[in-house]
Amino acid sequence: METLATKKRQTKTGCTYFDGEGAWQEEFDKLWKELVPASGRAETLHGELIRAAGRLTHEYYNNGNFNACEVNYETEEVICDTCHGTGTVEGVDDDGNPVEIACPDCGGCGCWDEDVEGDCTINPYYERFLDLIEKCVPDIEPKVDAVRGIILDNLYSSPCLFSESRKEAYSRLVDEVVWYVLNSEDGKIPDEFDKED
Repeated sequence: METLATKKRQTKTGCTYFDGEGAWQEEFDKLWKELVPASGRAETLHGELIRAAGRLTHEYYNNGNFNACEVNYETEEVICDTCHGTGTVEGVDDDGNPVEIACPDCGGCGCWDEDVEGDCTINPYYERFLDLIEKCVPDIEPKVDAVRGIILDNLYSSPCLFSESRKEAYSRLVDEVVWYVLNSEDGKIPDEFDKED
């Protein structure tokens, strides 16, 4: 694709590339069609940058970042609510006399291990896209950091996941990537990114 010496455009608030209303929508769609293969990584840096922006956006809107955010679970010891950690409860023997018996909920140990959500990390597949954009597109770190933060917030089932500010963060990232691709020479994908995870 020819480079265009043009001013930067910014997607209007409330508009998204997912809805087909990005500031560079026509250019993005054309670049995707020309540079991004049906599957696997692109052959050139420009193609891989467009693919990265598109895959990150797709994961956010289609999956709520469910695949991008890997939740690390931690084991936490939980005190049994039934016996309050003693391991026994009051019961009755065959003659109806009160006796202490092993708690039926914890099996007499007074507690159990329970998996609880810990920190979130970004799946390497999506982290590779963020790192590629950050390394290759000048002055884009704040936009990449905003998207990275949204993924790490782990808001998969939260109603605020698709807030205007979060949608805008994705649009700004795509705006910047498309502008860069249109206004720079294409080249080889850097060696550390020249493989598919």
